[in-house]
Amino acid sequence: MTENRRSIEGLSPRRGEQDLSRLRRSNRPQTTEQPAAAAPSTSQTAGPSTDQQVDTDSVSTPPAVTAVATPDTPTTAAAKTRATIYLDNELRGRSRTAYRATAQQEGESSWSEFIENAIRREVERREHLYNAGTSYEISTQPLPTGRPLG
Repeated sequence: MTENRRSIEGLSPRRGEQDLSRLRRSNRPQTTEQPAAAAPSTSQTAGPSTDQQVDTDSVSTPPAVTAVATPDTPTTAAAKTRATIYLDNELRGRSRTAYRATAQQEGESSWSEFIENAIRREVERREHLYNAGTSYEISTQPLPTGRPLG
């Protein structure tokens, strides 16, 4: 049996020593960012809003990751936060299927936007039904955890 020797061709090996220290965050050049409140406002146009704004001064370097994102709707100035919920498997499947089937017609660009719109409609329904149509005062108290007793 003859031995078949294969070799990969095309790219030449990198020259010199590979210095990976530049990949560490502590070795990167520090960039200063303006707070989200000091960012210039953009004019609103018809159609779905976008979550990203392009800063032409810093196109070559990506911006640092921040915990505050731009809201989906122009009427609210609140920051976004991550939420973890538990859903019934059937409801989760139905909602994912409904999102995939109708996202383009509804103008929703993400699963988060779909869920946010659903929660917003339910909150507005309850405010209308139980609070004379006015918004409830935002509470910072933690919600009860676990299964309800009884």
